[in-house]
Amino acid sequence: MRVDRLQVRRGARTLLQVDSLAFAPGLVHAVLGPNGAGKSTLLSALAGLEAGSCAAVSLHGRRLADWPAHALARTRALLPQDHAVPPGHSARDVVELGRYPHRRRPHPDEPRLA
Repeated sequence: MRVDRLQVRRGARTLLQVDSLAFAPGLVHAVLGPNGAGKSTLLSALAGLEAGSCAAVSLHGRRLADWPAHALARTRALLPQDHAVPPGHSARDVVELGRYPHRRRPHPDEPRLA
């Protein structure tokens, strides 16, 4: 994944600005910083979920904006820090939601895979 000229704004206020950033495949990367530094905003912007951001974010050499939604859903994942499981749903239900983009048709082993 590569990012060039990332800027996230709320009105006239700039929340995050990154000139250039690259993540090498096959490595574990950490995003560290104090509370309010923009770590969650950065991850949200990298996932293409941050409204008010402008950047050239590319994944496997292809801009995020050029990926079909179904292909991007199979390639990336994001679990927000404030995510709460809706009442009546189990952890298994949440895991099965993560499997959804990989299904072409229902498979009898889906519950076991989750």
